[in-house]
Amino acid sequence: MTTSRFITYRDFPCRPQRQNGESLVGYLYRLMSANGHTISTGDHYRAVQQLYRGDLTRSREPLQRLANFIGNPSYQYEPFWRERLLMQYSVESSGGLSFPKLRADSPWMCPACMQEDPYHREYWTLPLANTCPRHGVSLSACCGVCGGALTWATLQAGWRCVRGHTVYEASPIAAESTARDRLFSIHPHFAPNGVEAP
Repeated sequence: MTTSRFITYRDFPCRPQRQNGESLVGYLYRLMSANGHTISTGDHYRAVQQLYRGDLTRSREPLQRLANFIGNPSYQYEPFWRERLLMQYSVESSGGLSFPKLRADSPWMCPACMQEDPYHREYWTLPLANTCPRHGVSLSACCGVCGGALTWATLQAGWRCVRGHTVYEASPIAAESTARDRLFSIHPHFAPNGVEAP
């Protein structure tokens, strides 16, 4: 399968259901893996990177295309995207990122959440997310077994690192939640069950 063209959603025989609050990049990873592809096949991941790194007001077309690709056209209108934009940019500096630490390349995650239900949450893609709002443990972009740095491009099917370890099989590391993380622990989009961090 060539990587120079977009693959359409209808080309995929296996279509996993997208979870409530699942990140776009995480669902793309699961969709591609379920059909025997790497996440970089077909240029969709490049569009996700562009979307996560850029100004949403200039990225409507990639978001629309990606929403159609994942089989959920209404996803582009979810409040998450507007909220994400407000959190990335300051009022004084709408032309540049306030928070440079973007999550387009590495799968930051909470091991405790992944052990409960292995899908990648949208909250984890936010630039300053530090701890899990539900569990109060540090988010990590390293394999919990071998400690190797994780990237979406090298992540194997089944949430496995390049050495074959299931990346979230580790004891979560407790951390002091920031005020921002505690605020999001009660946000209905990121904590749909209203479970606050300890």
